[in-house]
Amino acid sequence: MDLATAWHRRLLADFYEFALRLWLASDSTNISHARPDLQPDHPHLLEHASHGEHRHLLIMDDLQRSWPRE
Repeated sequence: MDLATAWHRRLLADFYEFALRLWLASDSTNISHARPDLQPDHPHLLEHASHGEHRHLLIMDDLQRSWPRE
């Protein structure tokens, strides 16, 4: 591998890392929300929240049927 190829590979790897960090920093699936409809001992709250409002990756399922309003 010549020097130019190594330099291009390094540049591409650096760009990829930068893009990944930028994307993760603006990820809108990790937003704060509250679940007042759940009992305090519900497994979801026991895992993610100690005082109501919490933050974690949102997954649409039977528990989370719509996107929380910000």
